[in-house]
Amino acid sequence: MSITNRSKPVARLTRAPTFGPQVLFGIAVFAAFAVLAGAVTVLPNALVAPVASTLLLVMAVAAALIGWLREGGADVARVTYWDVAGALTLVGIGAAALVEPDQLARVFEAPLNQK
Repeated sequence: MSITNRSKPVARLTRAPTFGPQVLFGIAVFAAFAVLAGAVTVLPNALVAPVASTLLLVMAVAAALIGWLREGGADVARVTYWDVAGALTLVGIGAAALVEPDQLARVFEAPLNQK
């Protein structure tokens, strides 16, 4: 197979490396741990896991949006915003899988019984 545009692979190799996705991932993980530490002290125990999973999934959406706006194609040699979004989604879904439905039902049932 012949390459019709030889400048494209060369341009991809000569680009300056960016650390934006790595920094975004570090900030997202640090923010998730900080919010999780605060949530443990303020919220009931049954709400900590849903808050953590929701936060991680919201940050994954933000990373995917940044990836969609900034990058056209995937570069397999570098970490991209799409990779960060995928990692945050994986961790967020894993945290959501730890939520017990009975605990969450009791948390939302309590305000309804007060009326």
